[in-house]
Amino acid sequence: MRRSIERSVMIKAIPRLVAAGVLISACSSSSESVTTTTVPDATVVDDQDCVAFAVYSQNRFQPYGAAIRKEPDVLSDKVGSFAPNEVIAVDGWYDSGEPIYPTNSKPWDSGVWLRLSYDNQEGWVSFPGVRAVPSSPAEPDDSYGGEPVELLPECEIQL
Repeated sequence: MRRSIERSVMIKAIPRLVAAGVLISACSSSSESVTTTTVPDATVVDDQDCVAFAVYSQNRFQPYGAAIRKEPDVLSDKVGSFAPNEVIAVDGWYDSGEPIYPTNSKPWDSGVWLRLSYDNQEGWVSFPGVRAVPSSPAEPDDSYGGEPVELLPECEIQL
């Protein structure tokens, strides 16, 4: 039996396949092998049941990508950015109550921020700056924003 597991992992939900530092990308019971990719360690948010999960920086509208802010506020210092469709590990979300882009259509007019889940990079990305799946640039007459990230109740952060 061949295994390439770097850590043991208990998976709670298939759609959120990032858990305890391992992203399972392929599993075949017939060959009894598991292929894994290491991602940042999972963290618990407010002692609840939120495990770090992956989102993608947006690639639908200019400016492409996602800005990293020091705090969940558009006026907070920009401390970095992610290129379009870059995988981002986050471990919770916070609703500031203030729309980040108030002229955007729903759901992209929200005030939700997602907290980065990296040991060496603190910060926040805006809900309008990320998608649930990779996206492609929109045509000039296409207003579809892409697949929004699911905001699970157990991942809400109270500040």
